[in-house]
Amino acid sequence: MRHNRFLYYYWENLAFRAVIGCGRLLRYEQRLQLAGTVARRAVVASGRDRCVLENLEFIFPEMSENRRQEILKGCSLNLGKFFAETYSSRQFVRRAQQCTPEGPGFDLIRDASAQRRPIILVSGHFGNFQAVRALLPSYGIKVGAIYKTARNPFFNRHYEQTITAIGTPIFQVGKDRTGLVRFIKGGGAIGWLNDQYASGGETLKFMGKPARTNTLVAKLALRYDALMIPCYGTRRKNGIDFRTEFEAPVPVGEPLVMTQHLNDSLEARVRKDPEQYHWFHRRWKDSLSPNRSSRSYRTN
Repeated sequence: MRHNRFLYYYWENLAFRAVIGCGRLLRYEQRLQLAGTVARRAVVASGRDRCVLENLEFIFPEMSENRRQEILKGCSLNLGKFFAETYSSRQFVRRAQQCTPEGPGFDLIRDASAQRRPIILVSGHFGNFQAVRALLPSYGIKVGAIYKTARNPFFNRHYEQTITAIGTPIFQVGKDRTGLVRFIKGGGAIGWLNDQYASGGETLKFMGKPARTNTLVAKLALRYDALMIPCYGTRRKNGIDFRTEFEAPVPVGEPLVMTQHLNDSLEARVRKDPEQYHWFHRRWKDSLSPNRSSRSYRTN
């Protein structure tokens, strides 16, 4: 079994590197389009489309099957472009730094950074949050990131290098907590994605349904008097550029209330632009029946 998994990871990584390598022969815009097309095919071939369609049926039961297929296609394209952007760090950072930061939170971030007050920038798997990390250093604000080790060890080796090229420092989930706390206490800014299923989290609402959510980010903000700002890198209609938006700070209160505020903020974005959300996560698996994963869907 381990041998089979080793071979699967090896060939999976090899195929991924081949696509990235071919993409580097193309112009940036063409590279993103290629990656999006390949991701669309790979999602269907791997069966990952089932999770997307199950989530969409659960959240939007009245939605037509054609509309769900449109969202599946859109979020698959976004996934492919995300990886192409990550592996095209120089061009991606250059384009992201052409964005004009929007929203009431941006000036507050600059003030907090000047005062060396800790900053926690919270987003979700929506659009490309890396656009925020790439933009802020041009204003003298270095943003650290938290990342989760990939299951595929071959992939993880080069993925760490690419996210480091976009910005530093980076902190690995479950291993670098001491370094993370030290960075926050020292007045650093950290990017945090808070929209994945948290087995030990609290059951809050997301997209109108119960979803286990990590409340640690709110507790850290309270403990270290950090400014906590919801922010997003929303892909524009041309599929290449972004709007970088910084909302008003999350009001200080109980951790559950603060975390629900974050869920509500992301939900508003997802409802407006569902194609930009990463529907591949088992976000509501406590509510979804295990038998639903066996349901078959036709994809276009």
